[in-house]
Amino acid sequence: MHQDLYRLVLKRVNEMDTQGFSPEKLEAAALVISWGIFGSAMLWSRNPQDHPVETMFEEVIEVLSVNLAPFWEQTAS
Repeated sequence: MHQDLYRLVLKRVNEMDTQGFSPEKLEAAALVISWGIFGSAMLWSRNPQDHPVETMFEEVIEVLSVNLAPFWEQTAS
């Protein structure tokens, strides 16, 4: 399941303007994003009563957005 998510994220990352980035760096970004999503989903599924799914989703997206912002800014420039 994680491998499918990773491939989907990598496909989307490669569709961006990624000129100047090595394939290894793009793969690393896709790996971080996919594990962030997948790992959080697994954690939530074990204890769904701890956090509403919406809260977990917002927290994961915020962490990914903040921590990968420098990467995305480099692709935009």
